[in-house]
Amino acid sequence: MWSLSLMLKMIMLPTILSAAAVRLWNVYVTSSRDVTWHLPLPPGHFGIPFIGESFYMLFFRNLYLQRKRNAYGNIYVTHLFGNPTVRVCGAEYVRRILRGENTLVETQWPLSTRLLLGEGSLSHARGLDHTVKKKALLKAFSSDALSSYVPVIQQITRKYIQQWIVRGRVSVCEEMKTLNFELALRVLLGADLAAAEQRRLTHVFETFMWNLFCLPLDMPGSGLRKGRDARNKLLAVIDEIIKTRQTQAPFEDRNSVLGYIQAAERAGSYTHEEVKNLCLELLFAGHGTTSSAGCSLVYYLAKRCDVREKVIAELQAHGLLGVGCDHVTLQQLNQLSYVNNVVKEVLRISAPIPGGFRRALQTFEIGGYQVPKGWSVTYDIHSTHGISGCSCDPAAFNPDCWNQASTPVAYMPFGGGRRSCAGKDLARIMLKVFVVEHVRGCSVRLLNERTRFQTFPMPYPTDGMPVNVTCL
Repeated sequence: MWSLSLMLKMIMLPTILSAAAVRLWNVYVTSSRDVTWHLPLPPGHFGIPFIGESFYMLFFRNLYLQRKRNAYGNIYVTHLFGNPTVRVCGAEYVRRILRGENTLVETQWPLSTRLLLGEGSLSHARGLDHTVKKKALLKAFSSDALSSYVPVIQQITRKYIQQWIVRGRVSVCEEMKTLNFELALRVLLGADLAAAEQRRLTHVFETFMWNLFCLPLDMPGSGLRKGRDARNKLLAVIDEIIKTRQTQAPFEDRNSVLGYIQAAERAGSYTHEEVKNLCLELLFAGHGTTSSAGCSLVYYLAKRCDVREKVIAELQAHGLLGVGCDHVTLQQLNQLSYVNNVVKEVLRISAPIPGGFRRALQTFEIGGYQVPKGWSVTYDIHSTHGISGCSCDPAAFNPDCWNQASTPVAYMPFGGGRRSCAGKDLARIMLKVFVVEHVRGCSVRLLNERTRFQTFPMPYPTDGMPVNVTCL
């Protein structure tokens, strides 16, 4: 009897202490609210001491977001990546955040992201510094610049699809990552690396990308340490590419984004270190978003024969099928309204960017609650698309819904406001070219009709999406 009582105490004591620690932690975080405001904090929970709900968010994101929204609605508090956080979704609340840039909020990504992308990157620039740097970068995404990238994009995309046909069976996830990493190297950096070196860098880059959002603990084996090691390896390669290009074509090259960035560096808009950080940032943005969206395109084009047939009909109507129709121009891509709708719908239903991160510059009101000064504020793109992204059923894949009007702020696959992605037009072109080459070059059959997608840090098929590929 005595031993049973002792065992119960040994079990109960840690449980009671843990519950007390969690309670005290939540009281402590709540105490940082602005007591001069009469409005309450949004509902929610701050998780466990110091870690908050970061692990839950990282490893069970879909379930986490669903439970949070079911319990608290479209505004709630949490504690993520070391910061007390107010999280919002829905067009009305996201509009409030985006319109408050530099007055209510300013950009502030998690510490791990800032450390791995580098403080000089465009994502972390603020105010006038951000305006100047983005204006210089946008020259690389003008209509003339985008037109010059299309032949390279088409050539590389076609090469990979032909390889898929020869192999017959491929893993779409791995193939899209490899394809888009080569596209990023060629179009963004103007680099044509050997296949073995490209494969090595692809794995290094994957390590870098998967640790961008981690707890900021720099110790052996931690996500931050792995990410930093990968960052250093990537920056060494980027530095070598920059030096090589400076000796080959220092003033004339405009066939890659880096050519425009180097021109901006000579004009004083960027330092050399900022150029390297920006190249790394562009690789992350350009490779990650197009790889993720490319997987979704393959999935829906294989599942929806009606969508595929409409794409074929549009290509036929514009003279892009048959002999002598190999090459496609930017002007022709812009005329393909249904292909554009397919890409827009994929970006809506499987938004490659999960959300945006901000910091409150002052205490302000949203939805009847206070957002305390200094707290993190995040807006959820995926959930916003799911509840207010278009006028049709938000859960259904329906490219035709884009023939109707939609609320502009409710659709933001590349972020929104003045901080939207500078390279969003290039990403759309890459995806349009992929649709064209995919539909007129091969037929794909899913080997798992019930493929599921994880959503963090970007949507990817959990099984790699194995498919059979045949020539048309």
